[in-house]
Amino acid sequence: MFNRILTPGAVPYDPFKDLTPLGLVARTPIVLAVHKDAPFKNFAQMAEYGKKNPGNVRIGAVGPGSVAHFAVEIVNSLTGADLTMIPFKGAGPPLQRHWAVTLKERPPLKVSSPNISRPEP
Repeated sequence: MFNRILTPGAVPYDPFKDLTPLGLVARTPIVLAVHKDAPFKNFAQMAEYGKKNPGNVRIGAVGPGSVAHFAVEIVNSLTGADLTMIPFKGAGPPLQRHWAVTLKERPPLKVSSPNISRPEP
């Protein structure tokens, strides 16, 4: 379904017309976590900072087309923030990078599931 939205000609079917949902299988919460040295400490401040600094707020997430990618785009759409997604291969690397390097080199935000996110030591 995501592929059809991201690249409309990539699949030979329209998931909204050609598929029928049978039921909800799962709900997945998503966490937006911020590094302690980031210039914002809550969601409203992050959105405002993103508007005032378009393209300069980086957010680490699993690669393009993932649920995390869509979460970033939804935040951008609803708030007017201009967050830049930094794609990673898997959920672990953005988490590791989040704490391993200086704030200038790392995305100050990350999107992930609550089971792999934890408060910074």
